[in-house]
Amino acid sequence: QGDISGILCQLNNPPDKYIFISTVDVYEKGSGAALEESSALADLKNLSGEAAGYIRGKVLLEHELKDECSKRGIKGVSVRPAILYGPGNYAPRESVYFEWIEKAGQIIHPQDSDGYFQMLYVSDAARGILKLCEMPSDALNEAYNFCTDEVLTYDSFEGALDEAYRMHDPGLEPGKAFEKINVSVNSVINQGIPLPFPLMKAESEVYSGRLFCKLNIDATPLAAGLGRCLDK
Repeated sequence: QGDISGILCQLNNPPDKYIFISTVDVYEKGSGAALEESSALADLKNLSGEAAGYIRGKVLLEHELKDECSKRGIKGVSVRPAILYGPGNYAPRESVYFEWIEKAGQIIHPQDSDGYFQMLYVSDAARGILKLCEMPSDALNEAYNFCTDEVLTYDSFEGALDEAYRMHDPGLEPGKAFEKINVSVNSVINQGIPLPFPLMKAESEVYSGRLFCKLNIDATPLAAGLGRCLDK
């Protein structure tokens, strides 16, 4: 907290807009409905778990963005990405699968998972931010979920992963890029297997991508995006 005010205090001429990179994790969880930009932010008293500190910081900065920009007559815009992926990703998400396939030709498949999630290719997110920078301040919303309305599961992600490998090597037959090792969700948790996406419906959320889609960014299909990761 204090980062946004600290930056603005250093500027001799205030900008007409301040774009803050947040996360969809700032929302209050468990409503069961698709979370829109107007949905309530998380209550800091209820935050717990491994990511609590990160989410708490983002929520506090969201409040600071609103307060500081209001005081200065600046348009504050919060960009809330879903799961970002792409070449050079430092977070162990798609890279986990690439490493498993490279080392053993296998991946772990949580066979009883009913979790779901949304992803966005990093270049699409960058083009979206550039579009916001170019738009007049009075045309901007106060927040944007950076995601499409495509909701993925482990099955659909793995299908796109298989397609990406076949795009990379046209000689591969469907389903032959890697072997799936079926494991129960309980085993995944008990053995600490580093699967990167929500395993169960109870820990999953859906986010509205309506405002992002209105930016007219041609979203990269998941298989194509994963294929570009392989090219790197």
